[in-house]
Amino acid sequence: RNSVIATRAALKLADYVVTEAGFGADLGAEKFFDIKCRKAGLEPAAAVIVATVREPIAVIGQDLSLIECNQAFTDYYGLDRGDLLAESAAWNDAMLLQRLRDVTLTRRELWDYELTQSLDTGVRHVVVSARRMELPDSKDIAILVTVSDITARKQSEAQILELNRQLEGKIE
Repeated sequence: RNSVIATRAALKLADYVVTEAGFGADLGAEKFFDIKCRKAGLEPAAAVIVATVREPIAVIGQDLSLIECNQAFTDYYGLDRGDLLAESAAWNDAMLLQRLRDVTLTRRELWDYELTQSLDTGVRHVVVSARRMELPDSKDIAILVTVSDITARKQSEAQILELNRQLEGKIE
């Protein structure tokens, strides 16, 4: 009830009102749209969802330079806006770079490209996916790139293969 009163008062004082709906889209947004707005007769003109993503995500340009990236990407690769992927040892894979260029030139998407990267923290196995997108407020083409670290999975698979090999030797 206090939230409705505060929102109505704010609407009388300003052209725009920003309301925080709580944590968790499953509960906070549900309460906001289905209870507060409906009961109060409010009709939001826009909604913003803020989500924390722990995996590296970047938007790169046609020249394969970083336009934008999340903190996880910066922490993982030591790259930031304006840096070229090809100048990073972790991204110096000719096949991957060609596939990323293909994404910019065609409407193809790149799904689950497995790559082994050498980083300062050691060797990492990752899966890279990319899709073409138009940048807002311009006609420029960019690529949304996501990276999933599958190092632990690869290590587990190697251990399982080794155990199976050892078992085969004992059974025969």
